[in-house]
Amino acid sequence: MLAIVNGIVEEVYNPVDRKHTEDPKHVGRYEFLGVEDEHTTYIGKDVSAFYGRSQNTVKFINM
Repeated sequence: MLAIVNGIVEEVYNPVDRKHTEDPKHVGRYEFLGVEDEHTTYIGKDVSAFYGRSQNTVKFINM
């Protein structure tokens, strides 16, 4: 999973598990447990061309 800010990859996580959040402010959303990938080559890469403009903060990109 990529943490992206303004189209640039800031962090990369390898997901271990996901579940519905228990936060009452975000009912119906998922959260994940993951391990940070410190050896990735994606940090600093511009990925904005993959997802364009959207209000949805979650995108699936099959690489």
